[in-house]
Amino acid sequence: MAKGPELTGEAREVSKHKQIDSTRFESMEAVDARNEAEQRELSPIDANRESGEAREDSVRSELVFENPGSNIQNECCLRDDDGKVVKDSQTGEARRIDFAVIKDGVVEKLVEVTSETADKTAQMAKEARIREAGGNYIKDRETGEFVHIQDNVKTEIRRRA
Repeated sequence: MAKGPELTGEAREVSKHKQIDSTRFESMEAVDARNEAEQRELSPIDANRESGEAREDSVRSELVFENPGSNIQNECCLRDDDGKVVKDSQTGEARRIDFAVIKDGVVEKLVEVTSETADKTAQMAKEARIREAGGNYIKDRETGEFVHIQDNVKTEIRRRA
């Protein structure tokens, strides 16, 4: 069996380092990627925002799948029959619903997306007060019309990790 030339001790070391260097070069790309990710460490607020956006993207996909032919709109403010945003009498705040499912000019579903552990009691109470005060419409961004939310349409909370 033919072998290549025998390497001297020094040549063997150089050859070994070249192999290591090429391996090191390949893994340096991975190291650089990891370092870049570490440099991009997120503050807790930014991490929470990114998690929330990922949850909303996931639920939007589910809603599109579950409601073929419907118009899925996000961040819809509760409005009165004149189109004015209604504010809660206790907090002075408005309420934006994460998703509204509209089909043929009818609000079929309202969806709030949240983490598995978030307490939504106060937010749902605020929404109930706004709805009692006449905030029973949302603006359909495609038509510009104000669409009435029937009394039987309650906001569904979808929890995601």
